[in-house]
Amino acid sequence: MEFTFHDKTIDGQPIRITGKTDAKDTKDKIVNFINDYNKMIEKLNTLTTEKRDRSFMPLTEEQKKDMSESEIKLWNEKVQKGQLSRDNDLTRIANSMKQSMRTLVEGLGLNLEKIGIKPVADYQGTKNGTFTIDEKKLTEALEQNSEEVMNLFTKGKPTDEGLSESKKYSQTGLIQRLKEILYNESVTVTAPILKKAGIEGSSTSFNNEISKSIEKYDQKMKDMEKDFSRREQLLYTKYSKLETMMNKYNSQQSYLMQQLGMN
Repeated sequence: MEFTFHDKTIDGQPIRITGKTDAKDTKDKIVNFINDYNKMIEKLNTLTTEKRDRSFMPLTEEQKKDMSESEIKLWNEKVQKGQLSRDNDLTRIANSMKQSMRTLVEGLGLNLEKIGIKPVADYQGTKNGTFTIDEKKLTEALEQNSEEVMNLFTKGKPTDEGLSESKKYSQTGLIQRLKEILYNESVTVTAPILKKAGIEGSSTSFNNEISKSIEKYDQKMKDMEKDFSRREQLLYTKYSKLETMMNKYNSQQSYLMQQLGMN
């Protein structure tokens, strides 16, 4: 605790002590959280809305031989662009995150707008679902009622079994809501993203829908190559026999013409 004296006291007069919460550290953490949230939402919006340029297809090994590393990198970036357009999983995650930030936390006298955090006006672009921050207003809210501001973000999910899940959700702080969304979407055994793409460094990195799909296509390509080789050999055999027959026919024709004195 720190005291600052602005003047000398006068004998016989009461001394007034006023306190003020130093909100800077907490304000900075909230600002960083909102900025990180905005970046993630913008990234998800970009991935799910950017259009794919179908004139750029994956390069073959032969094509790569005639290109520099920088050219290959730029080409691959073009190939990857739009691959996740309208992806169901990413769209669902983005919508859930936006909804969690829009829904009021029940039982509190505050909401985001009251502390200076407002939705952006652009509802169509990649900033859809993001927020602007009035740091002055946020600081004032923290100085006046820091506990309630923190509850808005960090209030834990109720454990009362008598409450429905929707009721528990409405009483949970914003950060806790987001944490639960991301946990359910990417960490639990039944998490859609875990099942689809897996997590690097775990058994799911090679035991997931995408890796299985790649293995399936690899096997399909191997089977097609075998079938092609088999068909190729059949054609060689067929045309080899045909060539033999043609040679025999030509030989017989020449002999016949010779016998008939037609040479």
